[in-house]
Amino acid sequence: MRRRTLASIIGTLGIGISILSGAGSFLPDPVFSANNVMVNRQPDLTEDDLAYLAQTMRDAPRPRVLVIGNSATLASDFLGHLSRYAQSTGSPATIVRASAGGARLVETLSIPSLRDLLATVSWDAIVLQDHSSTPIDEEHRAASFATILQVAELAAPASIILFPHWPSGPGSRIYRSDVNRWDRVPSNPAEYATWAFEHYHAAAQATGGKVAPVLENWLSALAAGEDLYLPDAHHANETGARLAADAVWQTLSDSLGQR
Repeated sequence: MRRRTLASIIGTLGIGISILSGAGSFLPDPVFSANNVMVNRQPDLTEDDLAYLAQTMRDAPRPRVLVIGNSATLASDFLGHLSRYAQSTGSPATIVRASAGGARLVETLSIPSLRDLLATVSWDAIVLQDHSSTPIDEEHRAASFATILQVAELAAPASIILFPHWPSGPGSRIYRSDVNRWDRVPSNPAEYATWAFEHYHAAAQATGGKVAPVLENWLSALAAGEDLYLPDAHHANETGARLAADAVWQTLSDSLGQR
């Protein structure tokens, strides 16, 4: 897919994206225990999972890539699509994942064994995907920004690839001011994407990282009438997951010198 600026894509959308009434899903806050530790560490963030990654990845073939995120990296075989793009180069990367449903990066980085995994394995690239509410809540943006900087420091000199969460589909409650509890309410997917673009590009500039063109490619696909969502209007279907993986691979492969 040809890369385009976010502004040019939003300009082509016009009124093509309307906000529909009715049901739409937006992920709830993750659940914490009394000592502020994540309760949900499934499927990849248990101590056994992280110990296994630490043991196996120290001697794994290079380049070594760690994907950290939440359900956007779990649903509809995103990791499988990303790995297949890597294999298609003839010099595949070793790509592994450390994600939990509903997780924020700041919560994930609070796990000592995850920090150890970042610091003790010689990674070539880290792909970071934060919670979908990050662009619309000031506290979450600040925590996300600080956490991305910490990951870059722990995993140095690994390349940092930022994977912005795509906008939820028309009809999602994220666009409804009557039920939205965040600091600001986007009016449509294009406005959400603009805010996400600003956040992730600021973090990339601060870390020397790169932002995968997920937002640009996603809006282009929506404008073309493609169906990218599961019925909840939030998670990606196979088409959406493949689009996101392609966008991440564009940037990751450039960093790894594999395109």
